[in-house]
Amino acid sequence: MRAFKVTGQDAASIFTRFRWPTPTGGEPGAWVEATDDGTLCERGVHACNASELPSWLGPRLWEIELGGEIVQGQYKLVAQRGRLIRQVPGWPELARPFAESCARRVGDLAIEQLHAVGATEVAGAAAAAATTEDWQRVASAADAAVPAVPAMLAGCALDCWWDIDNGYYTMCAYVAATAFGCASTGTVDQDMESPGWHQERATQARWLTDQLDLTLGGGAPSQ
Repeated sequence: MRAFKVTGQDAASIFTRFRWPTPTGGEPGAWVEATDDGTLCERGVHACNASELPSWLGPRLWEIELGGEIVQGQYKLVAQRGRLIRQVPGWPELARPFAESCARRVGDLAIEQLHAVGATEVAGAAAAAATTEDWQRVASAADAAVPAVPAMLAGCALDCWWDIDNGYYTMCAYVAATAFGCASTGTVDQDMESPGWHQERATQARWLTDQLDLTLGGGAPSQ
């Protein structure tokens, strides 16, 4: 089957630092074989479906072919073998626009929640915010004047734009999922199983699928 693999700039796995054979001359890279049965998070070739990409984005994104036994885990696939087919066009060029789309949703969510608690002045400042410095002022005002959840959401918007300024695009997406998760539960406690968390991750996956012309749920058709 086909799926997606994220690596560093040098085509090395983010966690294990294994250097993947890359495609050359229009041909796939060499097959990489796992050393045992593909036990989740211990051995095996790790990849993901398009719907799981927001959790794994990094410097380079590849289409990968998986073979042998394939195990579906939470947010990941683990296979006995795999080979890189091609680098996905458009990434990482779209990394910043992707993060900006996340940050705008968080900003809109913060504005909505600030209005809901009657903090119209702070909400107006949030609506006019155009820079990280603007959001710093909004977050400070929210901390001093509004309940915990809308104040936290204003802080999340600040964190998103700070992440973008510093090139932490994947972290911005994580913060966005946290913000929507907290909004859905009405608490400041992170819940990665909350409806809001899953909804925002699905929104992020749809954005990537549309902009990178991917197939939601797993790249090219299974074979």
